[in-house]
Amino acid sequence: MFTPRILLAFAFLLSLGACHRDRCLSVCEQREKELGCNPMKSCKETCDQLHERTACDDAFRGWEDCMVNLPTNQWECGIRGQPVPKETACTDARTKVMACISKFPEWPPPKKN
Repeated sequence: MFTPRILLAFAFLLSLGACHRDRCLSVCEQREKELGCNPMKSCKETCDQLHERTACDDAFRGWEDCMVNLPTNQWECGIRGQPVPKETACTDARTKVMACISKFPEWPPPKKN
């Protein structure tokens, strides 16, 4: 039920500091290799989108903090081929992201200035 929207949100999730960008990128690339995923987008593109500023920054930051700490067995290749946390992982952070993005009829929401 939440999977398509959370995957879409993940694409826009995936502006924190360079340290966070590097961590997102390194974890994404490592999981992609470990799982044998064949993504439509590069990890760099996904992580850059994750760090675009939106009205849901706090929720996305919590999502990223959770997912970069997940072990490999909590990841899978998503429908678009990119590595994504399993639906049972990071449930609190996922709930916060879903609550935020559900406030907007279109995604992505307006950018923050």
